[in-house]
Amino acid sequence: MEKIYKQRVFLQYIVSSFSIILSLTISLQNGRYVGTKITFLLITFFGILYLITQSKIYIESNKLSMKIGRITEKSIDIDEIQNISLVKVRYMKSPKLVVRFGKYDKYDFFPKENDIENFIRDIQHINPNVSVSLT
Repeated sequence: MEKIYKQRVFLQYIVSSFSIILSLTISLQNGRYVGTKITFLLITFFGILYLITQSKIYIESNKLSMKIGRITEKSIDIDEIQNISLVKVRYMKSPKLVVRFGKYDKYDFFPKENDIENFIRDIQHINPNVSVSLT
């Protein structure tokens, strides 16, 4: 059984990516081949947007896998998870999840609001020793 939890896309990610690209575009307009540079920057923007929107977490048998676009995929054994923290973030409606595993390793992500309880319940179903805390 595989369950997929998609990450929320925040407006600030999109706005910050767009502002970086816009500032680079303005700084590059002094040289030649402005059209090529703008095309490159737009491709970069849509690449960043793709990575943000395609980030997902999924549980497959006894593994928790984190995938960011087509670039990175990391899997951990759910039995290694020690703690899941719900961390309140300023100006955000719902908290982010911090999954701690190993001695110093952690992974932060922002699941959609209705997936938070389901994610925690699914992890605790496989590993009942996982503690959940609100910070």
